Amino acid sequence: MPYALLSYATLKEADFSGANLLQAVMHRIDDKKTNWHGANRKNAQYTDKDLTEAEDWEPPKPEEHKLEEFYHEKSDGRMQNDDPEPISGSGTGTGNR
Repeated sequence: MPYALLSYATLKEADFSGANLLQAVMHRIDDKKTNWHGANRKNAQYTDKDLTEAEDWEPPKPEEHKLEEFYHEKSDGRMQNDDPEPISGSGTGTGNR
C-alpha cells in the first residue's frame, strides 16, 4: 500500500505487520493497539499540527453586548431587528440597499 491515503482512518487493533506503507499519509489516524511490526513506513506523513489547528478552528462567538446593540427585545419576548425596511423587496418599501 505505498502512497496510501489513510487520513482519519480508524485502524484500532489492525495488523499492518510487514505492510509497505512507503510515503503513506496518516493524518489524524486512530491506531490504538495497531500492529506495525516490520511495516515499511519510510517517509510516511503523520498528523500535521497546523492542518489540525485549521480543521478544528471555529469562529469566535459574538459578544452578547454587541448583539444587544443591534437587536432589541419586543414586548412578546422575541428578538427583532431595528431596521423596519424589508431586505428583498417583498412587502412594502423600495427594497434598495
